Amino acid sequence: MSAPTIVAELDGGPERNTFPRTAPRAIDWIAEVPEPVVMLLPPGGDTSAPAEQWEKVTAGQLRERVRSIARGLVAMGLEHGDRMCLMSRTRHEWTLLSWGAAYVGVALVPVYETSAPAQVEWIVTDSGARLFVVESAQLRVSSGVDKLPAEVRPPVLVIDEGALATIEEAGASVDDATLDARAGAVTKTDLLTIVYTSGTTGNPKGCAASHGGFLLNIDDVLAVLGPQFEVDGARTVLMLPLAHIFGRLIEATTLLSRHTLVHEPDMAHVAQAFAIHRPTHIGSVPRVFEKVHASAVASAKAKGGAATRLFTAAEKVAMAWGSTNSPSPALRAKHAVFDRLVYRKLRAALGGECSTIVSGGSALSPDLIRFFRGVGFEILEGYGLTEAAVSTVNVPGRSRTGTVGPPLPSVRVGITDTGEVLLRTPQAVMGYWNNPAATEAAFAGGWFHTGDLGSIEDGCLKITGRAKEIIVTAGGKNVAPIALEDALTRHPLIGQALVVGENRPFIAALLTLDAAGSQQWADAEGIAPGTDLTTHPRVLELIGEHVAQVNTTVSRAESIREWRVVPGEWTPESGDLTPTMKMKRSVISTRAKDVIEEMYSDRRP
Repeated sequence: MSAPTIVAELDGGPERNTFPRTAPRAIDWIAEVPEPVVMLLPPGGDTSAPAEQWEKVTAGQLRERVRSIARGLVAMGLEHGDRMCLMSRTRHEWTLLSWGAAYVGVALVPVYETSAPAQVEWIVTDSGARLFVVESAQLRVSSGVDKLPAEVRPPVLVIDEGALATIEEAGASVDDATLDARAGAVTKTDLLTIVYTSGTTGNPKGCAASHGGFLLNIDDVLAVLGPQFEVDGARTVLMLPLAHIFGRLIEATTLLSRHTLVHEPDMAHVAQAFAIHRPTHIGSVPRVFEKVHASAVASAKAKGGAATRLFTAAEKVAMAWGSTNSPSPALRAKHAVFDRLVYRKLRAALGGECSTIVSGGSALSPDLIRFFRGVGFEILEGYGLTEAAVSTVNVPGRSRTGTVGPPLPSVRVGITDTGEVLLRTPQAVMGYWNNPAATEAAFAGGWFHTGDLGSIEDGCLKITGRAKEIIVTAGGKNVAPIALEDALTRHPLIGQALVVGENRPFIAALLTLDAAGSQQWADAEGIAPGTDLTTHPRVLELIGEHVAQVNTTVSRAESIREWRVVPGEWTPESGDLTPTMKMKRSVISTRAKDVIEEMYSDRRP
C-alpha cells in the first residue's frame, strides 16, 4: 500500500513519563504508598450490600494479592510469554487475575462472556492459550471450552468454584527470589494482552498490546484528566466489560491514581451501584447516559401533563445553560429554580457526587452533552480504538462540544485527502496476532488507518462517520447513518435505530422500542399489560411525529421516507450487536430483509 496523502495534522506533544512501563513495576509503584484504599470487594459477592460492608483493599494489600496469584501461575507451569484466557463479567477477580498474570510476563487474553462457542474456539486456538479461567459453571458450559479438540484445549478453572484459591495454593512452593526474577525479566516491549476486536464480520483480529504501550496510554490520559479527579475519596464504579480496552483503561487508570475502584458486573444494577458507592467520576459509553435521559423523560410523562411540562421546560433551560459560558441573569434565575426541582434528582441518579464524566466508545449527541452540562455534569468525549487505545479527549474546562478533543501527548492525528483519520503513537498495539497481512494493511506508512472519517476544528478532532458505513443511495447521495440514528433514538419510545438505503432510491429506518420507556408510557396511558406496542396506533403516531421532526434537520435526500418498528431488541446475545454494543448492520439487515423489502416495494422517491 502506498503512503497516505496527509492534508491536515495535529500533534499532542511529547509523551509523559510518570509510571514504570511494565506491569510488575507499576504494581510495585502503586504500593509505594501502601495505605490508600484502591479496591472494594463485595461481601460474599453481594454487590447490593451497603458500602460499609464491603471489604477494603489497600494498595499494599493489592500488591500482595497480585504477587500471590502470580506465584500460583508460575507454579502451574505458565512461562514468560504464555497466554491465558479469561472469560468473565466485570468482577474484582478479573482485575486480580489480569495483574497477576502480567506480573510474571503471562499475557491475558480476554473473552467476552457473550461469546459463542465458535468465537471461543477461535480465540483459544489463535492465541494458543495455556489456561482458561471462566466465571461460572454455567458459562463454562455455554462457552463450549470443554468440547474443544484435546490438542488445543487448555486446563479450565472456574472463578465461582475457587479458581483464585486454587491458583494461590499452588503458589506456596514458589519463593520470593523466583517470583522477583520472573517479574524483573518483564520488559516494556513484552506482550501484555491480546484483545480480540469484536468485529461485525469474520473472525476477530487479536490486537497485541505491549506493557509499555498500555501504560503509556494511562500516563497520557492522566496528563489531561488527572487534575480533574484529584478529590478526597476519589472513587469510580466500573461497569464496562474488562474484555474491552476502554474498561481496562478505566480500571488501570483508577488503580495507578490510587483511587478506589468498585466493580459492577450487571449493567441492570448500575443505578443501585451509583447510589451505594456515590462515584466521584464516571467513565462509560454513551448508551448509559442516553438511558438516564430517556428514563427521566419517560418518568416525567408517566406522571402526567404537569410533570411533563415541568421537565420539558427544565430540559430547555439545561440546554441553554449548557450552550453558553456566560448565562444571562434571567437564565441564571431559571436554572436555579430547575436545579432545585429537577437537576439535583438527576445528579442523585448518578450518585450525587460526580461532576465529570468521560464518554467513549461511540459518539454522544451534542444536545445530550449540553443537557447534562446544564444539569451539572461536564461530559468529556474522547476517541480511541483497540489498536491505538484512547487517542484524543476533551480538556476539562475547555471542552468543545461536537468534537472528541485534541490528541493526547505522544499522539499524532492525520487526516487524509479522502477524510480518513490516521493515528501515529507509540501507545499503539504491536500488530495483529498471527496476522502480518492485516497488520501491514492497517499500519501502512507508519500510520494506523482507523477507517473513521473526520476533520480538524480549532485544534480538536471531529469524527464525522465511518468510511465503511457511509450509505450511497441509488441517486448517488452519500448519507452518514450515525447522525440520523442518534437523532431518532432521542425519543423516549425509541430504543435503537438502523438506517438503511445502500443503492436504494431513498433512506429508510428500522426501529426498536425502548423497553423501559415504552413500558412507562403504556402504564401511564392505562394500556393493558401484554399489548403489542410495536403496532399500537398511538405509539406509531408519536414515533411518526418524531421522524418528521428529525427530517426537518436534514436535506430531502437524507430524510427518512419509510420506517418500521420491529419486535424485540438488538443485543449481543441475539447476535445483532458486538460485545461493545456496536450494531452488526449486515446481520440486522439480513434478518430483517423482508421488512426492508416491504418498505421499498411500493414507495417511490
